[in-house]
Amino acid sequence: MSLKTLLYVSESLLRLPEEAGRLQNILDVSRERNATLGVTGALIAARGHFAQVLEGPPEGVAAVMDSIGRDTRHRRVTLVLDRITPHRQFEGWTMSLAYCGNSFYVDRHIAPLLDEDAQAPARSVLAPQLLYLIQELTLASKR
Repeated sequence: MSLKTLLYVSESLLRLPEEAGRLQNILDVSRERNATLGVTGALIAARGHFAQVLEGPPEGVAAVMDSIGRDTRHRRVTLVLDRITPHRQFEGWTMSLAYCGNSFYVDRHIAPLLDEDAQAPARSVLAPQLLYLIQELTLASKR
């Protein structure tokens, strides 16, 4: 069975840390919905941006992305990676919060992908780097 992997970035409309409870709500709803749809993944919230990777059956990932596109807690949802993969990178994580904070380092991996002038070659390099960062942060959160 092939799995779809998507990575998107967006501009957060949440005021963190004041609205951290709303971020917890995102996780709670995502975990329940994703478990039902067979979707796994991880979320980063950093300095006014979100980055999220989703993986699972194509129809499940599409349903989640449809919901994400309508969510008013962010804007400028930009799909930066869309591929078919043979296995999951986030097995056992219906939704992991890989990082939430004010790190300029993490933000510098997300913000350029929202740049409307970013060319496809730049995105083809930056998106896999962001995916790798999310994987590493998720692994670090297990320790």
